[in-house]
Amino acid sequence: MIINRKIRYFPIITVIILILHILGFLCSRVMELQNARIGDSFFKIRYFLNKKEKISPHLVVFHLDDTMIINNDFNENDRFFFGNFIKCLARGKTKTILFDILFRAETTENNDNRLIDESADAGNVFYPVVFKTKGNLETPEESRQILKKFIIYPQITSPAKKNESRGELVPFISLIKAAEGLGGISQTPDGDGIIRRIPLVYPFDDGYIPSLVLAGICHFYNTNPGNIIIIPGKKITLQDAEVTPGRKIDIDIPVDKKNRLVINFAGPWNDSIESFSMSPLIFQSHLFSEENLISMLEGTIVLVAEMTSEKKDFTNGIFDMVYPQSGIISNAVNSIMTGNYLKPAGFIEIILFPLIITGMLYIYFFIAGHFLPRHKNVLFLLLLLFYIACFFVYNLFLFMVLKQIPEYVFSLLTIIVAAGVAIFIRPVLEKNYKVSAVETTLLKTGREGDQYKSGKNIEYILRNDLKLTQKEANVAALLLDGKQYKEISHLLDIATSTVRIRVHKIYKKCNVDNKIEFSNLVRGNLIEKNKNTK
Repeated sequence: MIINRKIRYFPIITVIILILHILGFLCSRVMELQNARIGDSFFKIRYFLNKKEKISPHLVVFHLDDTMIINNDFNENDRFFFGNFIKCLARGKTKTILFDILFRAETTENNDNRLIDESADAGNVFYPVVFKTKGNLETPEESRQILKKFIIYPQITSPAKKNESRGELVPFISLIKAAEGLGGISQTPDGDGIIRRIPLVYPFDDGYIPSLVLAGICHFYNTNPGNIIIIPGKKITLQDAEVTPGRKIDIDIPVDKKNRLVINFAGPWNDSIESFSMSPLIFQSHLFSEENLISMLEGTIVLVAEMTSEKKDFTNGIFDMVYPQSGIISNAVNSIMTGNYLKPAGFIEIILFPLIITGMLYIYFFIAGHFLPRHKNVLFLLLLLFYIACFFVYNLFLFMVLKQIPEYVFSLLTIIVAAGVAIFIRPVLEKNYKVSAVETTLLKTGREGDQYKSGKNIEYILRNDLKLTQKEANVAALLLDGKQYKEISHLLDIATSTVRIRVHKIYKKCNVDNKIEFSNLVRGNLIEKNKNTK
């Protein structure tokens, strides 16, 4: 049958699409930036539909900005005021304090001692470390030796990668000694300047230095940073995390192969994680009673960030043209605290879509080629539009419901491949359709016990004895089957006038005047050939 001829090509289409899609999945880094940019639009769609994502009530952000410096004649190098700020946080029984401000150089002894003493007394302050991957920076040996005491040795399924750092920017030594811990804050933006992933650990020496995010989270949940399990490309597990007093669970944080967490941006900076100025707590701390501070800060994790224009601690953002880099850290902390993660789509989710495409192609070739050949172009266009709509809905479902980042680019490329295959394969299918029309018709003229042989003999007569072309033989076969010109036109997808022209050429070549004479001629030749073959 005609449809069986077409089905022969479906496995070829399936294999082509699947191979290309699997190669795309395995080589996804080639299109990583393009894929990320398409993913940005899904963040915006989600925000349009749901507004901001869930924000943990235990996360508080304080910032130092230009207004604070101008209005209060504040010198950001005045460590005395930062020490007072830490004291206020301690009075409020803050659980964990993360500084996204690097106090690299010493100033005066009295100035530094206030910050050092309050950090040591609080016992919950973490300071940042910047790992330089470009250029060469000589870190004092004493600083490196102190930094080594913060190395962790987690259980990991693959060997630790070689330290790629070409130097470290660390706080001054006395402050490191007073700190509860250090954490890396180095972030690598994508090609368009947007930071979409943040490392949770940094290879250092023979182990790892935790990121500021991971160090803070481990302290907040009373988890030993060394008591974690790392499975690169899958997850980092915090074992026995005390999420509530007396209740311990394992927290699984999805990461990519570089142990980076995909940033699940809660929304635009001004409409997501609330950030407060440090000014009231520094310059008007006497107005806050201990009860007020406790009600505001007890059991929280506080991120202290600098957002002054002088430091230029900003990056490009998905929602905002200018986005604070501390927002990357706060979004990462919020994702872990709320369990609201994004992770790369799995192999099955990615391969499922091309399988759906293949199914649609089967439907297209079956309906358009077998039942509605005259409308196949319209059906193909409708199929393509329907497929694009399915692409959008499917990927939106993966993003919003399953919390996965699909391979958008390769899904779109599959559309192009599928359309290209359909356009390329259609003429082949149509050619086989026409040949099969000849064979199917010719078989009807043979005896039941010898159909195949008779069909081949008639095909030989039309093409060799009568010297008809393939196109003329197609028309002749349908003519012998009793089809009218309009039916032949419909079956072969040609104009009725073209059928008339070909019939005229057939009669002329065979030296006959009508259909009856032509039928008798073919039948006579068939009888003669059957006699000769016996």
